Amino acid sequence: MSRCLESGWVFPIVDESTWPASLRILLYLVGLLWFHVGVAVTVTPPLTAIEVITSLKRTKTVIDPENPGHYKKVEIPLWNGAVANLTLIAMGTCAPRIILATLEIIASEFHSGELGVATILGSSAFSLLFVTGVGIVVTPRGQTRYIKDAKPYFALVLFFSLFGFLWVYITLEVITPKIIELWEAFLTLTLYPILIILVYVIDKRQERMRVAAEKKRRATDAEYTEYADTDKGDINITNVTHVMRTLKTCKKPSDLTVEDAADFVTSETNKHISRSAAWYFVGAARDASGGQRLVPYTDPALIDDNIYKVGHDNSQIDEKVAIIQFSSKSYTVLENAGRARLKVMRSGNKNTQVLFRYETIDGTAKAGRDFVSRKGVLVLQPGETMTVLDIDILDNNQWESLEAFYVRLSSIDQSESVYVLGNNNVAQVNIIDEDDPGTLEFDKTAYIVKENIGTVVVGVVRRNGSRGRLSACWKTIDKTAVDGDDYEGGEGELIFEDGESEKSIEIKIYDDGDYEKDEVFLVQLSMLQEGAVTTFDQTASITIVNDDEYKILIDQVLFLSKIKMSHLQLGTSSWGEQFKEAMSVNGGDLKNATTFDYVKHAISFFWKVLAACVPPPSFLNTCGFLTLPVGIVLLGFIIALCVDTANKFGCLIGLKGSVTAVTFTSTFVSLGTSVPDLMATRLAIKHDKYADTSIGVAVGNSAVMVYLGLGLPWLLATAYWSYQGLYFRVPTDILSFSIPVYFIFAVIAIAVLKVRKSLPICGKAELGGPTVPKIVSGSVFVLLWLIFLVLSSLYAYDVIMLAL
Repeated sequence: MSRCLESGWVFPIVDESTWPASLRILLYLVGLLWFHVGVAVTVTPPLTAIEVITSLKRTKTVIDPENPGHYKKVEIPLWNGAVANLTLIAMGTCAPRIILATLEIIASEFHSGELGVATILGSSAFSLLFVTGVGIVVTPRGQTRYIKDAKPYFALVLFFSLFGFLWVYITLEVITPKIIELWEAFLTLTLYPILIILVYVIDKRQERMRVAAEKKRRATDAEYTEYADTDKGDINITNVTHVMRTLKTCKKPSDLTVEDAADFVTSETNKHISRSAAWYFVGAARDASGGQRLVPYTDPALIDDNIYKVGHDNSQIDEKVAIIQFSSKSYTVLENAGRARLKVMRSGNKNTQVLFRYETIDGTAKAGRDFVSRKGVLVLQPGETMTVLDIDILDNNQWESLEAFYVRLSSIDQSESVYVLGNNNVAQVNIIDEDDPGTLEFDKTAYIVKENIGTVVVGVVRRNGSRGRLSACWKTIDKTAVDGDDYEGGEGELIFEDGESEKSIEIKIYDDGDYEKDEVFLVQLSMLQEGAVTTFDQTASITIVNDDEYKILIDQVLFLSKIKMSHLQLGTSSWGEQFKEAMSVNGGDLKNATTFDYVKHAISFFWKVLAACVPPPSFLNTCGFLTLPVGIVLLGFIIALCVDTANKFGCLIGLKGSVTAVTFTSTFVSLGTSVPDLMATRLAIKHDKYADTSIGVAVGNSAVMVYLGLGLPWLLATAYWSYQGLYFRVPTDILSFSIPVYFIFAVIAIAVLKVRKSLPICGKAELGGPTVPKIVSGSVFVLLWLIFLVLSSLYAYDVIMLAL
């Protein structure tokens, strides 16, 4: 334990020689956890600055294809996207590990330490194996995430990331064993800009090919095609109405608050915006510290799991439930007919026995004088779809005008689980003194319905008689409303059985949620048969009007969504707002803050306030160029505390330094360096439609960590020792074993992803897919990571003596 009392970079601050070892272990453990929270929080200022810097745009004048001979100004990114991902963004997300390796070299007087190199190896294994494995599993059920832009440069970055570790092994074990010479360090660092140049060249070549293809297809100016921007991620009327179509309550504005709708619109719109890894890292850090969420909370109850086509009525009755109702809403009988026959129909489930009640209710016709009152239970056996209810009619030999009574169906309590009553659960029975076939007409000649009504019911009535069987054809006629776009039109036949006097035509109305003028279509009766007399009113008009409440909701949601969308833009807060957000739970959004958010906020409060001391990118209009260096300095100081604490803790519990880095750091110490990878990947999978960012982070960051995280400190150390005429020695120990093992496991992991992309059983995607295959695939990745940790630990303690 005496070795653990030696002075580190910062600790021990006071004499700890008299302290119990258990107390020191506990204090350093708590301190280690707290410092890693600090790393996760203080990495956000430089990442925010990087996001702002790489988002800078410049104005370019291009040909306007919509106005030949004219030009227009468009904004184009100042940074090439591929270069930005591999430079500032990758360096920002890898900053804790790069700074750790560099500080360790400097603090140890340019001697090689075990923590920095091994931490980069352990973090790479954690990102590629564990994080990717978790990403496969946490992809939402029934969904997949695949690499959309599988450009050649992605394969190039993958090759460089794997070759990097192979190169490190060759330099340490083959070319100059256990020694890094100046040219090796220089070449290691130089491979990084070489990679960037190659990626830029390939990306520009792919871009020119795409532009040429677009130019040939559209016959427009290539320059415009290259820089034309899209509106998919904009908050406008079109996008707001489109996104809100996925809300269950979009047809009931009174049930939907403007705040909830705006949160949902903002969240859904964000999915159409390509976000960088830095953006997701900042979002993950905020989530972990109880800070302001980049993506607002959305109530899951608002989202229909089965997104339906807007306007189409997707409310389907469960096929396990029967629907019981009369065949008609109205029946007409002669007073001397003796009885009225009412048909009760069953649709839906026909395989169960159904019992239901019926009873007669007086109207202008009275029980005992005009008809015989009845009350009882009807039964439909399995397979039966219809039964007949007979009501006796009394002839009092006196002339009377039209009289009516009613028959009502009702449920039996114990049967409610197997059937429901349909709309025609009450029937009107009309009694007349004499009868003829009657006349057919619409009950109304004009209907005015709201666009969100779902279904309009057009009534057809049989007046002045109901003798015999009648049939009539109907069809819809487009006017300003269009069949298929505004309503579900068609044609059909209505059949009136003897005594039936009312039928209906149901027409679905599509709610497209767009701003439109009132629209009209017609329903026409034609081809009347069997001697029926018709009136001149054989056409009914249906006018579809916009839902005023819905339009007001859209306007309010549009306004609030624009405000919320602006909050997703990093680096727009003033210095005062930055402090206010840092000191508030969930950035001040207490409504959606959870108890756990308060706990995380309390733990990270000091670090959030400290990070707020870094000037924001908007300060003095510096666009992040001042925030970046100040944030890096602060992050470096926190990492120094973190590394010193990790070394002391590892020493106190008796771990070897290399084990502390490769195994302990990857699982416990890397809470502040590698776990943000996991959180950012999870956030990217949740809010991104593709796997480019989530997998790209693991692949790209591995390359950056090797060439920059090792090349930079190695170059500093070799230059220092070369100036003194000496060599920079690197104890290989566990690295000579762990690097080949990681390389083999990484190749296996990439092969698994490739196989998943080609197999339908895996959803033909790198992430997600059917439950069982994705759990198996994810388990393989996590198992590879665990085996890597176990083998590295066993080798470090000489349990495994194999030399590779």
